Amino acid sequence: MVNTNDEEGAACLNHKSSNLYFTRCKYDKNLDKGCRIYVAKRGGSYWGQVKEVEIPGIPEHISIVHPAISDDELTLYFVADSLLGGLGGKDIYKVTRIKKNQPFGPPQNLGDIVNTEADEVHPYIRSNGDLYFSSDGHPGMGGLDIFKAVHIDGAKYIIENLGYPVNSSHDDFGIVFMGMKEEGFLTSRRLGGMGKTDLYHFVLPEISFTVSGEVMDKYTNEPLAGVDVQLMNEDFVLVDSKSTDEFGRYLFDLEPKNNYIIYFKYPGYEVDKTRVDMKDMTESKHFTRDVILKK
Repeated sequence: MVNTNDEEGAACLNHKSSNLYFTRCKYDKNLDKGCRIYVAKRGGSYWGQVKEVEIPGIPEHISIVHPAISDDELTLYFVADSLLGGLGGKDIYKVTRIKKNQPFGPPQNLGDIVNTEADEVHPYIRSNGDLYFSSDGHPGMGGLDIFKAVHIDGAKYIIENLGYPVNSSHDDFGIVFMGMKEEGFLTSRRLGGMGKTDLYHFVLPEISFTVSGEVMDKYTNEPLAGVDVQLMNEDFVLVDSKSTDEFGRYLFDLEPKNNYIIYFKYPGYEVDKTRVDMKDMTESKHFTRDVILKK
């Protein structure tokens, strides 16, 4: 069973809501024993088959808490005291495995871009791989603030404070999203609540990006209709393609967190291209890319 005479809390579900990862703290005045992460399986409307998630290299007296599991259940994020060898206070770690039926490997500290000398807690991983967490070590609005960490490469992340109204001058933590909607819930101790710590629902404005332009002949300055316009990502994979209308115009919707290359092809003319760099942008924007083709 999940609930026992010990303390259970700080839980998360896998993508299918079939596995529950949670924290259990066993207190014994005769033993110096830390908290551990457990997993329970759902059978109908009941939860059972509870077992500890084995993480190698964790001393018995060190607590590991606040689990966050990736959609494929191959990466587990958690929080541990700096006594584990971190940067100070509480740090966020991760463990990985190749298959779900295999054990996790040794813990990896997320490094000094995510972790600070203060506390980093309450990790949450979205389906797109973005990591959310709370910290009182990164520059913020006061107390614990909620941050987003976009993974770039290795231990490199781009850290963003979610700002107001998600954050306040008091402690804000424990954010969760409704799938990939910009909507979810968070926990906060801000003023105006019903008690010391309250749950809040939020809806963030959706970010949208578009690019449009006109394609013209260099010498006549007339618009070119029927130009093949190809939108590619940075790996040169074709994302979308369109033909310019009778006025030489085109329009594409763009996905956030990407950079694009646009190719223009027309019989009898040289191929031309232009770029749209927007990977690090966090606010909606429309781009204009006019192109002049020459023979």
